[in-house]
Amino acid sequence: MDKKERRRLASKRYYERNKQKCYQASLKWKKNNPEKVKISQAKTDRRPCAMKTRLIRCWKNQGIIDGDYESLYNEFVNTKECMICGHDFSKYKKCLDHDHDTGEVRYICCDNCNNKFLSLRCNNFSLNVK
Repeated sequence: MDKKERRRLASKRYYERNKQKCYQASLKWKKNNPEKVKISQAKTDRRPCAMKTRLIRCWKNQGIIDGDYESLYNEFVNTKECMICGHDFSKYKKCLDHDHDTGEVRYICCDNCNNKFLSLRCNNFSLNVK
């Protein structure tokens, strides 16, 4: 075992024994270095795999139930215009609308249409994206 590997293992053991202390130190560093944090997050957030992971995690947290998040993600990314009004997503924010009771995806729409249908609580319009 080389020096680098021993150091990594020692660091891992230290972290396991002192998780709370490490967490507090991390928070303190982030508070004292906001510009470095911002730069680091910007680099990470631009990676396609990070965007995909974050989006799917967000869908799961919102209660969207889908057996194949991979195909749902691909459909979401490749949809270029609102399925309701036809607006181009280069000008409007893209949303994945779903039934809050069942978790079933209804449509991919612009933020404007999503808010209209949310306020109407319209459950009649259902489009399965799969």
